[in-house]
Amino acid sequence: MRPAIELISEIFVPESVSTHPNVTQICDSLRARVDLDDDDRVIGTQNTQKPELYGWTGDIGWHVDNKGDVYFLILSDSTGVLFAEGETPISYSQGDVIRMNDFTRHRVEQNGLAVGLFMGAFEYGDDTKAINALTEAVSALTEQYKSNYDNAPRWEGSPLQDNECYIWHFDEECNYERTLLERATDTQGMILTCSHDGCTKPASEIDHHFPYMSDQNRCTTHQRGLR
Repeated sequence: MRPAIELISEIFVPESVSTHPNVTQICDSLRARVDLDDDDRVIGTQNTQKPELYGWTGDIGWHVDNKGDVYFLILSDSTGVLFAEGETPISYSQGDVIRMNDFTRHRVEQNGLAVGLFMGAFEYGDDTKAINALTEAVSALTEQYKSNYDNAPRWEGSPLQDNECYIWHFDEECNYERTLLERATDTQGMILTCSHDGCTKPASEIDHHFPYMSDQNRCTTHQRGLR
């Protein structure tokens, strides 16, 4: 039986990863959360089973996520200790890859903020596939932002950055695409904009009744809640 937490590999993280816009976005958000409660000092994931950016700042108390096997790779130049009930604690630093069964109660002691790549959750994770996917994700974060926009991992569900927008291609499924503003202007789709008092900035939060209503479309400036 595999341990609930295990340091399974190390992946080199080039310095250029820290300056990728997707990484700096999540770092900026974490710095704004340092005085909040545990739940709000974590930027979570959507459990897409592909690499996603996520992070936390400071110590995070005991909790259970109840999802399954997950993998995370520490991208930031930071250190901490991962604890899980009944297991030997793991001290981690930049480049470490850890597999964790998050049905197990766990907590973190963290120095400052930590940004990582997350992958999961799986009923039973495949270490080799996860390591390969995480290695490719790190490589994508070293490439030029605009030319590799679609491949670079991001904080899933993050607010739009200044050069991004959502565009609707008038499809019946009402799907809208996150893309670069400069790309959107060259398509036949419609850029979704903020509906707050005549604001025309791209909407980062879309009305859940869209496309039948768009009154609650909000840009990052007018978006409700913690961002």
